[in-house]
Amino acid sequence: MTPSKPSGKVLRVKLAPRLKLYRAPSISEAMARMRAELGGDALILSTRRVADGVELTAALELEDPPPLAHDPALMRALAWHGVPDKLADQHGRRFA
Repeated sequence: MTPSKPSGKVLRVKLAPRLKLYRAPSISEAMARMRAELGGDALILSTRRVADGVELTAALELEDPPPLAHDPALMRALAWHGVPDKLADQHGRRFA
């Protein structure tokens, strides 16, 4: 069996946003906590009044990881061990 050749394709993985719930006596305090923890790029998804103040739900979209690319050394090792090409192509990727 010969090692499969890298296809040159790059696979991108999208991460889910980070969600966080804040409860505070006032909306300004909840927003201050949110900004301190998640930063200025956080999005407010919802606010509502609760018995002891307010509840704020915020999200922060996580950074995209580097693209996945073929690792030539890993591809050679998988071929040497007789891993089928299709399976090797699926598992022979590493973060670039």
